[in-house]
Amino acid sequence: MKKTFLTTIFTLFLVACGNVSNNDTNNYNASPNDNQNAQSNTLSESTNFGGELIFLQANSPNSFDPHLQNDGASAQANRSIYEGLTAFDADGNLTPLLAESWEMISDTVWQFNLRRGVVFHDGTPFNAYAVKTSFDRLLDPLAGHAGAFIIEMINETEIIDDYTIHLHLNFPFSPLPAHLAAMVALIISPTAIEIERNGGVLVRDNPVGTGPFSFYEMVAGEYTRFVAFDNHWRARPYIDSLLFRVVPDTTVRLLMVESGEAHASVASASDVTNINLSPTLNPFQTQGSNLTYIGFNTNIEPFNDIRVRQAMSMAINKDDFVYAIIEGQGIVARSPLSPLVAGSTIDLIQLDQNLEEAKTLLEQAGFPNGFGATIHTSNSEHSRIAELAQYQLAEIGIDLQIVQMEFGAFQDFTNNGNHELFVLGWTAFTGDADYGLYPLFHTSMHGAAGNRTFYSNPTVDSLLERARASSDQNYRNELYAQVQQILVTEAPMIYLYHPIATLAYNGIQGILQHPNIVPQFHEARILN
Repeated sequence: MKKTFLTTIFTLFLVACGNVSNNDTNNYNASPNDNQNAQSNTLSESTNFGGELIFLQANSPNSFDPHLQNDGASAQANRSIYEGLTAFDADGNLTPLLAESWEMISDTVWQFNLRRGVVFHDGTPFNAYAVKTSFDRLLDPLAGHAGAFIIEMINETEIIDDYTIHLHLNFPFSPLPAHLAAMVALIISPTAIEIERNGGVLVRDNPVGTGPFSFYEMVAGEYTRFVAFDNHWRARPYIDSLLFRVVPDTTVRLLMVESGEAHASVASASDVTNINLSPTLNPFQTQGSNLTYIGFNTNIEPFNDIRVRQAMSMAINKDDFVYAIIEGQGIVARSPLSPLVAGSTIDLIQLDQNLEEAKTLLEQAGFPNGFGATIHTSNSEHSRIAELAQYQLAEIGIDLQIVQMEFGAFQDFTNNGNHELFVLGWTAFTGDADYGLYPLFHTSMHGAAGNRTFYSNPTVDSLLERARASSDQNYRNELYAQVQQILVTEAPMIYLYHPIATLAYNGIQGILQHPNIVPQFHEARILN
């Protein structure tokens, strides 16, 4: 009988929210395999060991250096190469990985007890020196790594012994263990870092981690190949190699998985109906912490006028996007934060659809007849979002032109502020409001760090800084509620929906998908 992992949105929320509320990140000691998804624990009699598993991506990874890029394709690749001190399992629970346990020994000092017997792909032993070398590289102010803000609360890394490290913070920060599960906190081989430091091959071209697969080769725009790491501390993967093929079109990817030409692909939410009708496809679904949004460049006219942004927000019917674009596979966004994220609130005054009010606001802003603008996208789903927005905004006289770009070019274009409007997504990977808000809206995060709307508000900056410096979760929640209300009112984005993440697979078992839409292949097996 065909397996399905579809459940109702309500059930997904109950399960996920229950998991979040039971997490205790201040003192943790558990096995990393305590909470595996059920499908990874059942070995079919028709399972083959070995072989090459083919996973389809929309884009090539931009970099194999986790300190440099945080895009989806890079994350999918780097999660197979590298590992961090902590991780999230398929149910969204924070678990140990390279750290066996941790505890907060004072308001600003955390102790992490490291796993023994772990080696990097190049044979270098994993220990406290490796952690210190990796974190110090990320935090080096001269390096200017865009993702350093994720652990910038760390002031000093202190080696206590080979397998104990203390992280001294600039201020109390209770979500630290969750932040260490982020991609930029993955641990790079100190030997690879030393080679780069001495003028040799760069880490981005010589990725060396402790993960279940080691990098083998990449042909940009075509494929990336990884091979099983024989000496992985959790045992060698079942498959011999992993091939990430680049297929930009979501429909083509789905057909390739359905026909058996490939084994798995991240699917569009709009594909779920076809997946369920297919005799060969299986869906793996998780309600995650993702946000899909339309962003304004608030640095340029007319989008530096709050009335224009509010008017455009009030011309949008978000329900249409949920049902027309993702076929009900998600929920309307009431703020930038998914309800699964700690610190989120839906008790906010909204800019609900009101065409007459929108027209009045445009007239007050000096555009009684509307205006023309360009919106940039980087894939087919985002282009369909732009098309629906184009239709709805025409009701208030805005003529929207759509330009779809290759993802790398799109990133550079929006990082540099060359856009007017754009469609993009963000995942609050840590499950905490800091990661869902700080990179997207703090003034220091303009451009590649995440704030592509170039939004700046001193009040929001101050609230975000105070919230990340507090260990009182109730106080943090109050501050984040204020931030969310300001962001809904000032509308640097049109917050569209929080989609359910869908992975389509065929002919394999044991694959896991985290709520951050990053599949895990360590336990994957190819079926006959």
